[in-house]
Amino acid sequence: MSPQVLQRILGYATQPALVLPPSKNFEAEALRIMPRSRTAQILLTYSPAILAFVLMLPRLGSAEFGLFDDGETLLVAEEIDGGDWDILSGEASAGRFRPMNWLQYSLVYSLSGPQPAAFFLWNALVLVVIIVELIALVKLCGGSPLQAWLSGFFLVLSGPIVENAYTLSKPELLQSALLLGGLLPFAGLRTGQGAFLRWGTSGLVSAILFLCAILTKETALLMLPIAIAWLMAAYLRFRRGGDAEGLRRTFALALAALAAAVVFFILRGQFLEVSLAGGTYSNNLELSLPRVRDSAIRWSGWLIRNFAFLAPLGLLALIDLTKGRMEQGRLILPSLLWTAAWIAIYLPWEFTVEYYMLPVALGISVIAGAIVGSVLHRLRGSEAAGRPRWEWAAILPALFLWLTTLPNNLSNARQQLAVDEANAEMMDYLAAGLPPAGTLIVNIQQRNEYVEEIESQLRGLHGLREVSVEVFDPQRDLPADASVETLIASHAVSNQPLLAVRMGVVQGTQREWNETLQGAIKGRAEPAFEVERSFRLWIVDLPRLLCPLLGDRGYCREARPLIDDRVFSYGWDVYRLDAAAQE
Repeated sequence: MSPQVLQRILGYATQPALVLPPSKNFEAEALRIMPRSRTAQILLTYSPAILAFVLMLPRLGSAEFGLFDDGETLLVAEEIDGGDWDILSGEASAGRFRPMNWLQYSLVYSLSGPQPAAFFLWNALVLVVIIVELIALVKLCGGSPLQAWLSGFFLVLSGPIVENAYTLSKPELLQSALLLGGLLPFAGLRTGQGAFLRWGTSGLVSAILFLCAILTKETALLMLPIAIAWLMAAYLRFRRGGDAEGLRRTFALALAALAAAVVFFILRGQFLEVSLAGGTYSNNLELSLPRVRDSAIRWSGWLIRNFAFLAPLGLLALIDLTKGRMEQGRLILPSLLWTAAWIAIYLPWEFTVEYYMLPVALGISVIAGAIVGSVLHRLRGSEAAGRPRWEWAAILPALFLWLTTLPNNLSNARQQLAVDEANAEMMDYLAAGLPPAGTLIVNIQQRNEYVEEIESQLRGLHGLREVSVEVFDPQRDLPADASVETLIASHAVSNQPLLAVRMGVVQGTQREWNETLQGAIKGRAEPAFEVERSFRLWIVDLPRLLCPLLGDRGYCREARPLIDDRVFSYGWDVYRLDAAAQE
């Protein structure tokens, strides 16, 4: 393919609409490799949505319920399906009010029952909707088809997608779909005949979708301050002779966000007496310097791990801004405000996990797509010849840094599948090996979510209604009643990555706990079951480069290799207690 043809194809990709340029000579050359029909062109632009579904195939092929909230989610879905709607009135002790989060799972449960593949298929469909919405939003906001395609592409392959889509009970997935859906009605809206009806309908649809997003997870209230920030930016642009319609659209969007927030607080006040910061969960915000400092360190690790490639791209955007050629600015500024707001709201939070970062990934993906798409646009014609070399020197490091995220995300996905498969196999054994009134002792540091989930799933999914689930306590004697069947389940984990998907066990402390257990059961229990899943990690741990500055804080507390190719293994050892053998 000649350079001239390549430049013309890039020119086609960066046109403001999906139409071929008028040049007949170009048309003859381009149609040899580009799809002829408008339908094919649209499919090409939205192809990241297909990639999103392909990304979900390993999860659909290994669909297992996990031990983080899945059991509770299933029990709630079963109750709603049976006509008990109390949970929709709010989680009073936690101070939470998120009925939409429970309704989505009750819908899946009503159609399929407790089939994990159906729940992950729902995740796949919501993920596809998110990608389609994001691409459509970028196009409606003035982005080229290439910028829209790149935004969807960067999002599909971003780190926060894995844990959100490969696990259940994460409200961020549906929340993001609803927020993007609420932004779409105003994107590209123009005044004209019938404007009042169109604007009124758009405002109503946006307000409803924003409200549903807040009722999925309360952090969507952030849409109101984001809309206000966008309104201020639109006003400043208008004062400089900018777009009056853009100001009207942003004002209407802010009104929709305000209406959604007001209705949410009215509904919450009707069903909950606990204040927004008064529950056991909602009171985990602490606006203090130590909390914000520690949280900033954790966030720095996640941001470097997933989005370090944005640094050289951001340098290009800043230089473009100083030279007055910031044609992608209308995409970048709103996305920057969006991203900064979602980071800021979590800085005072008690802990930081990767799935919280999905809204951040939305904003960063649009920023990256806008910058890279603009750079490719300039490869056309004479502009490419005058391109400064230092700009190419920024693009190549960005490409390298982005490529480092791919093996990390692959390891994350494999780890999630390995953990869930081992947990499910262990649960199947316990369900078959324990009598309805048996006792299970879990060897773990404290009664955390894993213990609660094991008990919930044994009683709910497996029908062991009277089973007793306890945590091993070295200070207490093991059960001595030989008439009660007792099993002891103990984790086995090695080479656990730090910035990765959540697990209900920490390798360092678990090793000590296992040694203590072995001393307690010596001569009193025999191995009954063992399961292990292992694979070789492939992690480029870029955050470790900051450890000389951070010392032993945050993710730098434990030494790990920069290129981590150790063998990760995770599993369970189950012992059967012989109470009659006690001394």
